[in-house]
Amino acid sequence: MTQKVMKENLENDIYTWNDIIQSSLAARFEKLIAEDDLFWFKTKDGAFRVVPFEKPFCGFIVEYAEGQSKNALMSAEDVDQYPLADFESTDSLMSQIIIDIGA
Repeated sequence: MTQKVMKENLENDIYTWNDIIQSSLAARFEKLIAEDDLFWFKTKDGAFRVVPFEKPFCGFIVEYAEGQSKNALMSAEDVDQYPLADFESTDSLMSQIIIDIGA
């Protein structure tokens, strides 16, 4: 399989993976919806969200907020990156995200 075909497959899969990841997170964490309609998930001391990205690597980023207020969510930092190519399945990706957020 050529690198171009592999990249196209990853870009198509990102939306499928995103649906699975968001559903899994919603089943495990309480949702918090910010004014911009972005979904955040509550943690003990803050919140996080998982956002897909397409280019250049296709994958996900996780942003963390130190609190659950509007100001805290709008000033989120500490981004972790998860390129799809590093994971064999949504389960392995979810496991890594859960470890990294400390839940």
